[in-house]
Amino acid sequence: MNILLIGGGGREHAIAAAIKKSGGNLYSFMEFRNPGIARISDDILIANNLNELLKWKHVRNGNIDFAIVGPEAPLEAGIVNSLQEIGIACASPSKEAAQIETSKKFMRDLMKKYNIPGYVESHYFSDENDLISFMKDFEKEFAVKPVGLTGGKGVKVQGHHFSTREEGIKYAREVIKAGIGEGKGVLIEEKMEGEEYTLQAFTDGKNLIPMPLVQDFKRAYENDEGPNTGGMGSYSMADHSLPFIDSSALEKSKEILKMIIESMEREGIEYRGTIYGQFMLTKHGPKVIEINARFGDPEAMNVLSIFEGDFLRIIEGMAYGNLSLRYSKFSNLGTVVKYLVPPGYGSNPHGGEEFFVDEEGIRNSGAVFYYGSVDERNGKLYTTHSRTIAIVGIHEDLYEAEKIAENSIRFVKGNLYHRSDIGKRETILKKLKKMEEILKDP
Repeated sequence: MNILLIGGGGREHAIAAAIKKSGGNLYSFMEFRNPGIARISDDILIANNLNELLKWKHVRNGNIDFAIVGPEAPLEAGIVNSLQEIGIACASPSKEAAQIETSKKFMRDLMKKYNIPGYVESHYFSDENDLISFMKDFEKEFAVKPVGLTGGKGVKVQGHHFSTREEGIKYAREVIKAGIGEGKGVLIEEKMEGEEYTLQAFTDGKNLIPMPLVQDFKRAYENDEGPNTGGMGSYSMADHSLPFIDSSALEKSKEILKMIIESMEREGIEYRGTIYGQFMLTKHGPKVIEINARFGDPEAMNVLSIFEGDFLRIIEGMAYGNLSLRYSKFSNLGTVVKYLVPPGYGSNPHGGEEFFVDEEGIRNSGAVFYYGSVDERNGKLYTTHSRTIAIVGIHEDLYEAEKIAENSIRFVKGNLYHRSDIGKRETILKKLKKMEEILKDP
């Protein structure tokens, strides 16, 4: 089975590894040469223009059986639609279906129209004067969300990223004026209190197969400080849940994803591919922060590192609409992902520096690694402006998995940093205690 993979980061390296593990032939398209993906691919195309992909000989001559897209930008650009038009089945959503991620307004409007649980109060603005007028009477603490894509870095929440209402309003006006988030406007949403978590699932538009829950760490620095990033790391538990999630919250989260897919179908939009819900558990139950039309990054590395099913059959099932649970299996192991990133990542990253990886040392320490947004040139590795390499510790015991990941980071040399607190016992106990306080608060 010949699979086309679009994207060249850590998430895509994990997808590539899962494809090869299941026996697929891999044809990879990426902007920079990711050495991990290139090494296991049957052929690669390095380009930054999707039109070049459509001209690639493997795509043009009908050599590809299925395609899967890693990042969100090609989905918004309609690459799935273009591939389907030339007869290539895709295990990723169309441009229309990807609106569930590419337009936060579309997502909130859909949830409100169909009365889907997990909805939070949300108000849309594309005009500064309308925004200012509304905020005169809006007394709740709030979050400011650009409607379009910002790489996970555009949302700002009162009490975390800004202190006063005036600062929040100033940022919301900036979103409108500067066109942050592709110039689609801004959402003012009621601030939520709780703990975030990720539920990813495979779907063919009707059937939904959930993956293990993951909790990621967005803030750039330890103790959840600093600017938002695309994600500095994440962890998952051997029981596929999280310490603060009970069975009721998990089932409600699954139901929300099912209802979103069903509601899209009622709108005449079929959703096929991976979907992931970014939730927050609050004292009022699970609330939806955002819905994404792809695997998470880093969350893909948690779940795909312990995937023991037939990934090719999962891809085929999502693409053809005949997804079967019998091809999905995850080991009962805990995972901890820690990203190493260039200085300034999340605000003003400094890329283009050489770094070194002792791959054998990482493997001998019991860890797995996935190259992120790097560039391999003339046999040397260079950072870009995004995340560099992810180290994954895997063990039945979560805290042993964390130790494996942390111990293996010494085999990466260069001007990089990481959050050492991800997956540590004290970090998770702190989150658990916070959640207990919120849930008991009347």
